[in-house]
Amino acid sequence: MRKLGICLVAFVLLSVIACRKSEPGGGTDRATKFTIEGPLMTTSIKQGDSHTVALKINRGKEFAEAIKVKADAPSGIEVAVFDSPVKPSEKGDLKLKVVVAKDVSPGEHVIHVTGTPETGAATSLDVKVKVTENAQNMALSLKGPAAVTSIKQGETQTIKISLEPHDKYLADVNLKVEAPKGLTAELTPGNTIRAADKGVANLRVSADKTAPLGEHTIRMSGTADAATVSPTDVKVKVVAP
Repeated sequence: MRKLGICLVAFVLLSVIACRKSEPGGGTDRATKFTIEGPLMTTSIKQGDSHTVALKINRGKEFAEAIKVKADAPSGIEVAVFDSPVKPSEKGDLKLKVVVAKDVSPGEHVIHVTGTPETGAATSLDVKVKVTENAQNMALSLKGPAAVTSIKQGETQTIKISLEPHDKYLADVNLKVEAPKGLTAELTPGNTIRAADKGVANLRVSADKTAPLGEHTIRMSGTADAATVSPTDVKVKVVAP
């Protein structure tokens, strides 16, 4: 009995996971009806990418009509239906090519698929797609203090540099510092901002004893594998001790 129970549970789970179907369309009895079958799980697509979703027409044993299939998608999502109309002699497999624009808002979207037979009732199926943020489209910015930082000749100051928005990019950002003559600038503890750093780096700036007095600019730039990073200029003013 225990084995039978396990088998029944497994069968139910497989049936649920396998697919989801539309309400029957077509004729008035089961033998002359049809349904559209699609994936149970939501399909994930990145901004700017495309994906092919497989659908299937299931026919009653006496259903023998061509079915026209069309898809209505929300703004920013284009859908092309292949193998439509589905002829009675064909297996009933068809594909949707879903193309997501780069500026579509992340989140769940619904594509409304409708199948219409030559006679009888139409039926429809909602295909869910989840648009995810494409890191390659992400723009990050390095930010330094708005005010000029004063440093005495022969002394050192630590300046906080932030990466914005740090909470949406979890990969490493490599940093580079260019300082003018008379100033030394280094990042501590290293030249990388990691997710664990919460988007903050420490810029340690030292002025030589003979550093020219006045205002100077330290240039900070960054590179990332899947994002663009805007640089920032850090202003420092060297003053006499």
